[in-house]
Amino acid sequence: MELRWKTKKGSFCDYNVIIEEMEPSRRVTSEGKGVFENRHVQFDWMALAGAIDFPKEISDHQARLLTSEGVCDAAALGKLTPNSILAGVSERARAFLKIRPRTFLIATSLSIKVLDSLKSRTYLGSRIQFLKAYPSRLKANEVYEKARRDGLPQIPEDYCRILVTIRAREIFGAMDEATRRLDLLRGIWNLELNRRKGIQYHSGPNRPVNAILIGPVHTIHALNGESADETYWYEAGFPSVIPAAIDIGQSFGKIADTEKVIRRQLVKSRFAKLATQFLIDYARALDSADLFKVYLSLWGLLERLTLTSERDGHDVTARRASFVWNRPKYQRQFVNYLRTMRNEIVHRGEFNQPVKELIDPLRFSIEQLMRFWILNPFRLKTSDEFSSFFDLSPARADLQKEIRLRKYALRYHHPRNRKK
Repeated sequence: MELRWKTKKGSFCDYNVIIEEMEPSRRVTSEGKGVFENRHVQFDWMALAGAIDFPKEISDHQARLLTSEGVCDAAALGKLTPNSILAGVSERARAFLKIRPRTFLIATSLSIKVLDSLKSRTYLGSRIQFLKAYPSRLKANEVYEKARRDGLPQIPEDYCRILVTIRAREIFGAMDEATRRLDLLRGIWNLELNRRKGIQYHSGPNRPVNAILIGPVHTIHALNGESADETYWYEAGFPSVIPAAIDIGQSFGKIADTEKVIRRQLVKSRFAKLATQFLIDYARALDSADLFKVYLSLWGLLERLTLTSERDGHDVTARRASFVWNRPKYQRQFVNYLRTMRNEIVHRGEFNQPVKELIDPLRFSIEQLMRFWILNPFRLKTSDEFSSFFDLSPARADLQKEIRLRKYALRYHHPRNRKK
């Protein structure tokens, strides 16, 4: 397996500039190891890792580790070049992928009360169990005690305990993939719960939009229950005011129906990977109590749902987001206003209106687009078809004119009785 550099479109930096900056600080030790004397070499490794196209089996953390090792290998052999770095990192990646995956158990929690009817599920090949308590074989007490001493919130007693069984080559990849699967499930469940909320008004401290949150602390274990890592993992953005566990018993029938429909659609959809990432991003965007962070995360998701690129003009997102609404002309003005508010946060660092009043309207636009992507009612076949569909004018007269002209073009270039 030979790695490649990402195209300029897919990379956020020019790796040639990074390499030229690293070369003067390159040294070879008496043991023959390549080292660097500049203080920002950690950034250089991260930048280069982001510029290399790694296979999906390698987590972001592992990609950065392999890049640092591969770059040092290349540095020991001579002058750094794009090809020598790719060769060094590729060699490290090949060795890593030869490691046989093993089974890990990820212990975490969800902010819901345990339901007897809540059975285990399999998401993306991994089993998710919903428990009142962790199995006795799970050795986690010392890790949780360390988290408590460090001042982290403990898992509330009424939170549902979660155990994810997953296969991976290393603990970072295991934790990353386990949380992705949980966030996919939470994205589906919260999508149904949030759909019923409407616009929320409340006083007091800000709280997450999502009712179902992932717990504050996670641990990782071998299959026999022994700890696979000496420390704990935690949610840095977990609310300071710990949300109470919610009872989803009365609404779980509808939640389960929605989950069944979405999972069925994802199985047969050619856009399953994209729609899955939308659901994960949706869950994560609405977890925070920092409403400015939520607003910016939601706007970024809206741009991805509308396939807005860096080359597109400022009105593309609003035009495409409004197309799926019954009153697109009005909705377009509203989304343009939401865009203006987003720009005030990003460019001026201020906001002239309470942000909590705009979270729900922005969320509504996102949820409407997500349903369209998941259901794909017209069986659009490519992302370009989605873009072209969203770019159409919703006005009846414009659509009829478009149909008429395309029919004329078809008859002009492809007449039925064209003479040979």
